[in-house]
Amino acid sequence: MAASLSALYDDAFAALERAIALDRLEKEEKGQTRAEDRTVLQYEAAIDLFQQCYDRESDVSRKILVESKMREYGKRLATLKATVADRRWTEAKALDAGRSKAATDDQDEAVAGAYLEAVELYLGSMKLQCNDEVQDVALRGRVNSILDRVEILKKKQRPPLSPSQQQQQQQRPRSSPSTTTTHATVPAPAFSTDFLDLPLPPTSTLPYSNPSLSTPSSLPSSRARSATDLTPAEIEVLRKSSIINGRTFLPWMEGEELREQFHYPRPFTDPEGLLPLSPKQAARLGGWRRPHEFIKGAPGTAQGPRMIRSITPHSIEQDMVPDCSFVASLCICAAFEQRFHTRLITKIIYPQDGQGVPIYNPSGKYIVKLWANGCLRKVVVDDLLPVDKQGELLCSSSSDRTELWVSIVEKAAMKLSGGSYDFPGSNSGVDMQMLTGWVPEQIFWLEDEGGSSSTSRTGGRGVGGSRSRRRSSNSSSSNTSSSSGNGRGPPVLDHRQPAERAWARLRSASELGDCLTTIATSPMNETEADRLGLVPSHAYAVLSVREVLGGQRFLLVKNPWRRKSWRGPYCAADTARWTPALCQALGYDPRAAQKKDDGVGWIAWADVRKYFSSIFLNWRPGLFSHKTTHHALWPKEQGPPNDMFSYSQNPQYLLKVDKSKASSSSSSSSSVWLLLSRHVTQSRDELSESNSTISSNGSNSGGDYLTLHVYKSDVGNFHRNPARCRIIYPVNEDCFVRGLYSNNPHNLVRFDVETLDPGTYAVVLSQYEKKRDVRYSLTVLSTAPFSLQPTPVLPPTVTRMEGTWGGETAGGRLGLSTFLQNPQFTVVVKKACAVYIEMMAPKEYFVGFSLLGGSRGGKRVDSILQGEEVLTSGAYRQGFCAAATVDNDADSSNSTDESSSSSSSNNVLARGTYTLVASTYEAGLRGNFVINVHSVAGEGSIQASVLLPEGDGFICQVLTGAWEGKVAGGCSPPGYAAQNPTFLISCTERTRVFMRLMAHEKEPVNVSLFQLPPASSGGTAGASELPVLSTFPGCPTTIATSHNAIFTASRCGVTTPIADLTTGTYAVVLACYNAGVESDFTLTVFSSRSIEVRRVL
Repeated sequence: MAASLSALYDDAFAALERAIALDRLEKEEKGQTRAEDRTVLQYEAAIDLFQQCYDRESDVSRKILVESKMREYGKRLATLKATVADRRWTEAKALDAGRSKAATDDQDEAVAGAYLEAVELYLGSMKLQCNDEVQDVALRGRVNSILDRVEILKKKQRPPLSPSQQQQQQQRPRSSPSTTTTHATVPAPAFSTDFLDLPLPPTSTLPYSNPSLSTPSSLPSSRARSATDLTPAEIEVLRKSSIINGRTFLPWMEGEELREQFHYPRPFTDPEGLLPLSPKQAARLGGWRRPHEFIKGAPGTAQGPRMIRSITPHSIEQDMVPDCSFVASLCICAAFEQRFHTRLITKIIYPQDGQGVPIYNPSGKYIVKLWANGCLRKVVVDDLLPVDKQGELLCSSSSDRTELWVSIVEKAAMKLSGGSYDFPGSNSGVDMQMLTGWVPEQIFWLEDEGGSSSTSRTGGRGVGGSRSRRRSSNSSSSNTSSSSGNGRGPPVLDHRQPAERAWARLRSASELGDCLTTIATSPMNETEADRLGLVPSHAYAVLSVREVLGGQRFLLVKNPWRRKSWRGPYCAADTARWTPALCQALGYDPRAAQKKDDGVGWIAWADVRKYFSSIFLNWRPGLFSHKTTHHALWPKEQGPPNDMFSYSQNPQYLLKVDKSKASSSSSSSSSVWLLLSRHVTQSRDELSESNSTISSNGSNSGGDYLTLHVYKSDVGNFHRNPARCRIIYPVNEDCFVRGLYSNNPHNLVRFDVETLDPGTYAVVLSQYEKKRDVRYSLTVLSTAPFSLQPTPVLPPTVTRMEGTWGGETAGGRLGLSTFLQNPQFTVVVKKACAVYIEMMAPKEYFVGFSLLGGSRGGKRVDSILQGEEVLTSGAYRQGFCAAATVDNDADSSNSTDESSSSSSSNNVLARGTYTLVASTYEAGLRGNFVINVHSVAGEGSIQASVLLPEGDGFICQVLTGAWEGKVAGGCSPPGYAAQNPTFLISCTERTRVFMRLMAHEKEPVNVSLFQLPPASSGGTAGASELPVLSTFPGCPTTIATSHNAIFTASRCGVTTPIADLTTGTYAVVLACYNAGVESDFTLTVFSSRSIEVRRVL
């Protein structure tokens, strides 16, 4: 803990130093666009780290120092925010003034958006003001005036629709892909830097307050979303994800390269300093040099430094940086660009000439455009590169020593990925996505194919230092995902594929240029690796995929080291296998290849399956005609740490696919790909953190395990009651496609929408052992139009009940004689409303609850008759159960399972008083539970209180006996009065009495209380003179009887209502419905005062 806190302090001070450096640089670059933006984000990152230090610190004196540091730099942050807000306000006013009288709605929206950006920053500045009331009043006035102007722009009337347009609009389905997204007009929430009133209470992030899921409108599907399409919550997610390893990487904006300053009077130096080196680099470092210092030729000459001479994978060489996965990805990008004459890697480097070709910059400043945390991001680097004492580069480079593009792109990628040349580990699918934005997929061989076990494929550091792990959520090894419903659970998309299927996909995509491919070796011993010319757990680039001469299959692979080529079958030295026909078919000369070891060689497909563990494919997004991406936050406090029992608070989406308009008309199905991308902001910490071991080889696992599960859904029910479309229980049988948990930053789920499939799905995010807030991006790609809607989150918790099972308060399930001992609550509903009730309990217990109303509401219950339940959680479930009010015509789905509402014909809980019973399946268990009632009715609309145990505050007397022989007269006269067990109660003062009769057999019974006439009316009170009730000359008065005189069979027995007795004598008669029954009984008499109870018959 101390080491962790010390490291956190180091990170906080390092972030603060970077913020101060950027602050100083901003003063030098006065007027440069967005300079203050970087400084603001960096100060916020530093203050956030200091807040974490404050929360963990136990030393009071240190807490005071941390608080003063946050106050000091909070003032500077407030000033910077106000400065940036002033600039945004000025820009917005300029846009507003430039509007034409015939301004379009889009123009008005752009102006309003610019104003709201200023408002957000002003509000953030106001939060940081230290009791400056004058400044606060001034800013509030400005904010109010800006919001007034925004309101005018938003209320601008559109031209009236024609009758035909009105009719089309009314007929258009709400979930149609053409639905226009309406964004909220309120300002985006400010950064969470409310640290001035320390000590801070813990932030309470309720499920319904998640801003990322609060907009039910459809997201555009037929085109990529631009910055203007994003909601304020999404913008906030992308902004927060801009701080990666303490450095700021802002989203790439259109025209970014035109606004950036590239030329300086002195060579540009990155204000964030030099990148830390790997141990191998540090051991050989001779210094940091600029290109003109280690390249002999003068700039502008043939021998001088240049960005690119020719793009080719064969010139790329990995050296002292442990980033084989990245360099392999770089090779494939270069090979694609060379083969298909399509700019892929060269288009991400700036500055560029008029033809879009990257050029050498004498000022030494470059921008590389890379994908990270949901969007393209701007990475600024200088051209200082590490060299040894002989002036040779200690980083990846081109064999053409005048070319710089390999070294510059690697430096940018290392800065973004880990902030250091000591690469923390990745895999080539992730690195390729960073370079290109293409969709990553990783596939493995089936366990009975290839030469490696599944353990070796999923464990270890992975490819190029990767710490990737996979956690299976099901034992199924099915690799199909288009159908289920055979009663054996859903298919698990575990990424294992037969060799034939993998080859067909690989060959087809390679020929058409639809994917970029790399492969990774399995862990192996050094002796075997040297014999084969392979590097264990290493990434290789696949330059070509060929099938020749009637079925011989080969991959042309390149080792990023540009040496240590393949030495197995079909290597260059294996001349016996290289027939003239094969050489001609593959265009390969093995004798020429023997003259130099450049790391390139052909490997037979069978050997690839034997010695390589997996294939990384990155697919061109253009394969899909329809795409959208949604960015969101999943707070740690939202839902339980482990969701294995409940998905109720997980982020969920409703996906509707329109198969009739699929782009692939020749296919009977439409393809849908879902890519979940987790935003990584502290790569080293997140990857190194490990609390458990999942892989069987003993390797530690780190990061966050996430996946997507897909359920078939009912879109009609969504429009009647959107909350009812939430998936509550992780039921395997109801799942359409179950994803695989992985700590890889990207997790892909694929499925096909068949012709007869309705095409409506619920998409659920799931996380294993949640550790922290998770920001993510969900990308949907489809060959058919679709709409994507965040499923509304649960309404607020308006009532919370806490209870305990144990001792005499764990009665077990309905039907047990102890059921009445379970914890019970009075629930008062003051206003009719829809409700969702959930109960959380120890995960090893099967639990359930029932809600009763009517005449039994607000009273303890000992039994539940059919039809009495207003709401029930249904079958007992492990650790969690839930129920919600529902329309009678809504079909039963996973969102309710067996739970139901039978109180009324609508989907609300009527006004009134109810009793809620919480029970476990087994009696006698011990543990705590929590029940939350969610409703939109508002605080105070539903109130709950504990119902006291039966007899609480009463004197209890327990009497036992039996019906047998002549004392079993049944319910009919004269036996009832003369031949049933009878007790006398003598009251000497006013008292309150009630009784419970329990039969040891399941026999209908009744207990009744009668008032006997006083002795003055002719009767006597002597027991010897009163053998039976019928001997009294006067008619006894019935005071109380169980269940309204109905004989009832119940394991819990029967009870009388409370009777108010005065001084006198009373008789208690216990009767079975049938005469002649032989059965034991227990009579419990509860009284508020001491009374005498004796048996007379």
